[in-house]
Amino acid sequence: MKRNDLREGRKNVILVVDDDAAVRYVTRSVLEEYGFTVLDAANGDAGLEVFIAHREQIGLSVLDVIMPGKNGKELFADIRRIDPRARVLFTSGCGGNLLSGRDLEGPGVSFLPKPSTAQRLVDTIRGMLES
Repeated sequence: MKRNDLREGRKNVILVVDDDAAVRYVTRSVLEEYGFTVLDAANGDAGLEVFIAHREQIGLSVLDVIMPGKNGKELFADIRRIDPRARVLFTSGCGGNLLSGRDLEGPGVSFLPKPSTAQRLVDTIRGMLES
């Protein structure tokens, strides 16, 4: 696999928040293979704690839309209150119909359905980070 060619620094740190441990593991493995540093959390509350602790380093957050407790949309709102320019990639196996057009408005926000290929995930993240 090709390594990520982005410069070291903030762009290389990705926060992955998903309640499915297998999805977190695979996502982490793929992103690390491409040279990203990955922080992860199993739910929205833990994800918010990680974001707060590392907000200066995180270049993008990958958030599952549906999670018990604080869901991805709620976590996104919290993250954007802390950093209005934070980049977020929503993911869901239930399709984008759970997100209204308004949820995806503005720069730095996108949606990727699950399952996705490793290459599509990496390409989407690279595109968001480089824009």
